[in-house]
Amino acid sequence: MSTNKSKPTMSTNKSKRRMSTNISKPTMRTNKSKPRMSTNKSKQAKEAEKYTVDKIVKKRIQNGVVEYFLKWSGYRDSENTWEPECNLKCPELVREFETECTKKHMEDKLKKRKFAADVYAVEKIVGKRIQNDIVQYFLKWRGYGVSENTWEPESNLDCPELIWEFEAELAKKNKEEKLKKQSPPSPVSDDDSEVDSPPIEDP
Repeated sequence: MSTNKSKPTMSTNKSKRRMSTNISKPTMRTNKSKPRMSTNKSKQAKEAEKYTVDKIVKKRIQNGVVEYFLKWSGYRDSENTWEPECNLKCPELVREFETECTKKHMEDKLKKRKFAADVYAVEKIVGKRIQNDIVQYFLKWRGYGVSENTWEPESNLDCPELIWEFEAELAKKNKEEKLKKQSPPSPVSDDDSEVDSPPIEDP
């Protein structure tokens, strides 16, 4: 019994602590995810490629919001849509459209004025009045009778020479009337008061 003594098992089978062998790496370093914004940008880019404004057709104001009627590249006219100005990303097309609209508006205005000048030409200014603080002239129209004379505001007239002539004549007339009122009546002379008596004949 003295020769077969066994060594205690605890001295030879010491176990290492688990904390030293089983340290796990943080998940944030190994599992980094890409931000979603990059995917959204790619979607937006695809949408921009899919819907590109070819031309601005017309314009309107709906509930105080400016909208443009758009023709899309690669799509038919039947698929044109109204879009608010804030959604558009084509400043050059908007500027080109607005310039063309302004030019067309001015041309239409000139055409209307020319047509009106051809149809209704002022022959003479007959009278003048001020109504509601607005200067108006009484006009004789060329080719029309006196019964068709009309009162027109000065802002509507395009005959500065006729207005100048009328105003000069009116000022001259008013000045003459004013002088007549200011001048006293001429006194009657003694010579004018005497009446020649008929000659007396001798009997």
